[in-house]
Amino acid sequence: MIQVNSGEDHYPWKNLGGHDSKYIQSYQSIAQQAIATGSKVMLRFPGNQNCSATDYATTPVAFRLYK
Repeated sequence: MIQVNSGEDHYPWKNLGGHDSKYIQSYQSIAQQAIATGSKVMLRFPGNQNCSATDYATTPVAFRLYK
């Protein structure tokens, strides 16, 4: 799970993927790097995702680190 800054006063949680996901190791690595460096992350989700809501079911299709 990752806590996401949606630009509002609250920080919803998003699921990075299940432990058996082929992407979870790289997503977790990017998340840890973002925390360590204070960088921002961008998560891309399929379809119409509400970025301001906590969602434990939907997993991202892309996860990027940026400044």
